[in-house]
Amino acid sequence: MPQGQYRRPRINFGIEETSKEELEEWAKQEHRTVSNLVEATVETALAQRRQGKENIKYNSSVITEDDFDQIKKFISLLCGDRERNGISFVLLGQALGFEPEKLHDLYQLVLQCRKDKTKKK
Repeated sequence: MPQGQYRRPRINFGIEETSKEELEEWAKQEHRTVSNLVEATVETALAQRRQGKENIKYNSSVITEDDFDQIKKFISLLCGDRERNGISFVLLGQALGFEPEKLHDLYQLVLQCRKDKTKKK
């Protein structure tokens, strides 16, 4: 290595072929190399981790802080502690692995139970 030049450490890792192809497409769309894209993604994840915003891992799935906030809002909604404003059944469905329609049905069921309970009083 020529004097005065700094060579950054290298990391090699294996990846599924479909993931590799997806990374290549993503990098192409952003006019980057795959290596640069992976480096930027890792640096972003590390910065979030340093700030205490690491993702929660559950059964090999990853729940982001935004997903977790949506889940908390949904539970609050079901408990009657908040209005529906800002809660996306689509985002919740993606985070939890449920169809958004089923989450909406659950919400409607809870609302109906509340109404029925109020009528009985």
